[in-house]
Amino acid sequence: MREGTKIILFGATPMGLSVAAQLRGKGLDPLLADDDEAALAAAAARGFRTAKVNCLEDGELQAVGIGRDAGLVFCLFQNDPQNVFLTLSARALAPELEIVSLTQSGESAQTLLAAGADKVIDPYEISGRKIHDLIRRPLVAETLEHTVFGQQDLSLAEVVVAAGSPLHGRTLDGLEVNRSYNLLLLGVVDREHGNDFVFAIGQDGYRLDPGDVLVVIGPEEAIAGFKRDACC
Repeated sequence: MREGTKIILFGATPMGLSVAAQLRGKGLDPLLADDDEAALAAAAARGFRTAKVNCLEDGELQAVGIGRDAGLVFCLFQNDPQNVFLTLSARALAPELEIVSLTQSGESAQTLLAAGADKVIDPYEISGRKIHDLIRRPLVAETLEHTVFGQQDLSLAEVVVAAGSPLHGRTLDGLEVNRSYNLLLLGVVDREHGNDFVFAIGQDGYRLDPGDVLVVIGPEEAIAGFKRDACC
């Protein structure tokens, strides 16, 4: 950290709680700041230090330590414009502050860096790296200890498209696993092209063949339901 030792996590979101838990596990004591009283109450119930802060007000940012004793700030709201505004405000108040911000899209990542963020967390990019590591090993469904979405009950799973499966010939966009199963489809391992991983985004017309492996994230119960329906 460049200035002081205080760590502030803005956003008592699932991601915020996950980051706070990991920092606490390292012996640190971060402050969770938000203006959502219900979210703060839930965080306090888990033993985290909390502060009600309106991030649109510079005075309230300064009151919790921005520009004074805060050395590291995480902007972890689930809304990109909110994270951009907070990054701009924090950088203006504390030029030497270290700022890490969450993004929901590649376009916003560039905006956040321009606004003054030192590091941008892109959940989809991190998931992609995890998948890249997994497909180098035997194909197994592995539960992540901590997902990038900050929930402990989510698993990363691989669903093989068998010959005769209802999935054979379906397009990625036609699966609608988000609506039907509450799952996030990250992409597919294309067996015809040597284990290449194809991200679902931008591949709506991709048709599934036997041997392809779908990679999904979601609750274990939902994954089990999708696997049952995908069987021959």
